[in-house]
Amino acid sequence: MHGRTGSSRRQEMWALRGHGPSPGRLSVVGGDVDCRLGLGWVVTSIERTAYPRFKRLITAHELHLFFSPTRHELEWAADRTDSDEHLVALLLMLRSYQRMGCFPKVEDIPEAVAEVVRRAVERLQ
Repeated sequence: MHGRTGSSRRQEMWALRGHGPSPGRLSVVGGDVDCRLGLGWVVTSIERTAYPRFKRLITAHELHLFFSPTRHELEWAADRTDSDEHLVALLLMLRSYQRMGCFPKVEDIPEAVAEVVRRAVERLQ
C-alpha cells in the first residue's frame, strides 16, 4: 500500500466522503489537494485531474492568451496544410495540446476557441 497503514487509508476515505477536517481542502499522503464540495462528496476540480477538459466559460483574456496562434505558428501550419479547413484544424489541435497536454475530440472544442483560431487564419490572408 505504498507505506500507508489501513488506518490512514480509512482516514483518506473518511475525508473523501466530506467528513475531513477542512471542507475546502483534502489532506492526502503527499500534501493537500484543492477540492470542491458537491452532493456530500469532495471532488477534485477537473483542471487538476489526469483528464483535462475545456472550461465551460472561457474568458476573452484566456481565449487570447491560450488559444490565439502566434504569427510563427500560423506560418508553420500554413506551410504544412493545403486548405483553410486543414489549417484551422491543425492550429486548433496545436493550441489545445499546448494548453491541455492532449488532443481533444473535435466535438469537445468550444465554438469560442474555434472562432479565435478562424479569425487568426482570416487575418493571415
